[in-house]
Amino acid sequence: MSIKALIISILVLFIFTCPSNSQNLADYFYSLEKYEVLIWEQAGRKKLINDYLQSNSISERAPYDFYLTDYDPQNAYLAFESEKTSGQSFCYWKLPNGEKLLALSSTFCGLSDNLCKQSLTFYKAESRDEQVKSVKRLEKGNILPEIKISDFMDLEKMEADQLNTSEIEKAFDSYGIYFELPRRAVVLTAHSNWIAMLMPERLRPYVKREHLNLRLDKALISFKIEYPKEGQKAVSLQFQKYISTNGFTQNINRVLKMENPNIKDYYLALPESFFGIDCDESAPIKNLIEARKKGIAYQNVKSGYLRDEFHPDERKWSYALFKDRVKNRDIVAYSPINDMADYPCGRPDFQGFYELNTWGLWENVTKEVIDIEYLEKKLGFQDFLLVLPEYGTTIKIQRYGSLEKSYGNLLWKNGKFVLKQD
Repeated sequence: MSIKALIISILVLFIFTCPSNSQNLADYFYSLEKYEVLIWEQAGRKKLINDYLQSNSISERAPYDFYLTDYDPQNAYLAFESEKTSGQSFCYWKLPNGEKLLALSSTFCGLSDNLCKQSLTFYKAESRDEQVKSVKRLEKGNILPEIKISDFMDLEKMEADQLNTSEIEKAFDSYGIYFELPRRAVVLTAHSNWIAMLMPERLRPYVKREHLNLRLDKALISFKIEYPKEGQKAVSLQFQKYISTNGFTQNINRVLKMENPNIKDYYLALPESFFGIDCDESAPIKNLIEARKKGIAYQNVKSGYLRDEFHPDERKWSYALFKDRVKNRDIVAYSPINDMADYPCGRPDFQGFYELNTWGLWENVTKEVIDIEYLEKKLGFQDFLLVLPEYGTTIKIQRYGSLEKSYGNLLWKNGKFVLKQD
């Protein structure tokens, strides 16, 4: 090696291991505290990072319920994680004008319906004299490319084999994309949650690739899709851990594989929106899967009926299973038991009929089994309450605010409900 080449190598090594980069990484991360809810308390986060800056090593255990799992100034990456696998990761890219593109990924697992959920945000930061001067949030839609099912699967082949691609695409879009920030690389990795967790095995031959690489165009500040080479796999313990904690999707998979699932099986696979969690955050439930099991107040599995009473706002719900012999499908109905008129989430659309389709997607089929417009016209009001039956298939109609009176019945005939009034 020539003396010139040796000098260049030493300079490059110094640039990428410069100790000041370590503090810069922490400073950029802290700069988001004005704009983001960084998980756990500020003092705890800073102590873990300061401990690392002093010892240049990550402790195996820390006196908190969370850990600094990665702190890599050379690659501008850090990550925190809790014992329950919720966590945040952060990284940045250097832009040509000296600014930085910051990215924060927040993942919460084991909460609500045990479905891991990710929030990904981007910021542009300006610094002077090694100090962060300004931070501006960027619109994610202007930075990330549109990712379609065709990027992962061969739609033309599926259509040629006469598969319902519109239903498959709906399931793909419903479960979204998981974006993994780069630890030792420069590209984002995009994974399909549906393909990884819920796609039926019979669709495996149509999968073209397991992941996508997204490379940053620094001039445009946007990511471009790069298809990985054939056979290249995204080896990621982070994503594997992410999908392994999704109790909700595991329950759906279990139901889809059953020949004759019962009402309890379906109940445990229902998404959180059925429980009003998405519109009432006053009393969050840490583990909805376990809360459901413990909150079952009554069940008659043989008759396809169940009630629960675990909701933080004292809601009480009933669930019933109806067999649609015409379309050969199971329909799960749910409706509040008590009067919901005064509750923030208590509204007539918090009851309905749903089908878990073959692609793992819950679909609202209420309008398929009930002529809502006709029902409202005949009743003369919209705020009706459906009293689900424990035995038989006849639904009693009541009205919010006057539950002592009956306004007729809905009779189950040929896969639909027909109104019968005295």
